[in-house]
Amino acid sequence: MPGHLKQGDSMSDPSSPTSKPLMTRSELREFLNSEGFPLGESTFEKICMPSRGEGPEVEAWWGARPLYHPERGLEWARSRLSKTRKHSA
Repeated sequence: MPGHLKQGDSMSDPSSPTSKPLMTRSELREFLNSEGFPLGESTFEKICMPSRGEGPEVEAWWGARPLYHPERGLEWARSRLSKTRKHSA
């Protein structure tokens, strides 16, 4: 079925040495905080709104709940770093 994981997918193979558990949005935010990215709950929720399309890529869905891969979330956070501060008008 389209959109479903198959037996050989790395995300669905818990015995794979490279597989990491998927995280909920809240768990991902806590993980990113522990890695030095100071994201508040409401800020992260706003960034992750589908209408904005600015959040980390959703790896899979558990019902209506988006799940994220921690390493891809970390890559996303690093991609948002900049050398200069953006000024709002």
